[in-house]
Amino acid sequence: MANNIVLSTLISAISFNEIKKRLIQLYPNQKKCIEGYKHVYCKLLCLKSKKSKLKLIIETIKDEDGDYVDVSGKEGKQIYAIEFTPWAEWLGMRIDVKTLKLFSKVDIVCHALWEMTFVGWEEEDVSGFMKEMQKRVKEVKSGKAKLIPFDEVFNKK
Repeated sequence: MANNIVLSTLISAISFNEIKKRLIQLYPNQKKCIEGYKHVYCKLLCLKSKKSKLKLIIETIKDEDGDYVDVSGKEGKQIYAIEFTPWAEWLGMRIDVKTLKLFSKVDIVCHALWEMTFVGWEEEDVSGFMKEMQKRVKEVKSGKAKLIPFDEVFNKK
């Protein structure tokens, strides 16, 4: 069965008050950040979605440290981290059928908002963080970065 529900459809169908209430239940430590989420929600309502090849996948992962929710993108059998994906592309991602069965629509929106704002409340923050990471990787690969051995980091007092 094909699924054509995209994230933008869910976001536009759910009020921020519903999202706020559920977001605080899912992520209690984010209560102090609720205005940031509201800001992003409003931006997303005005943003034109871009078709994405990725499906939005949300899964509960069982781990020895406890269960957690993982948000990722999937194309074919390949899974991708998507926290640095442009927001317009997030909006155009189809929601995976299994995700729709396991999570409520408001939970899908809340988990997506949490993931897409992981490094900031503005899309420019996200792209800036990504550029900085790419710069650091390039420095490491070129040998220009000063690296500290793992043992040395944890043996310093």
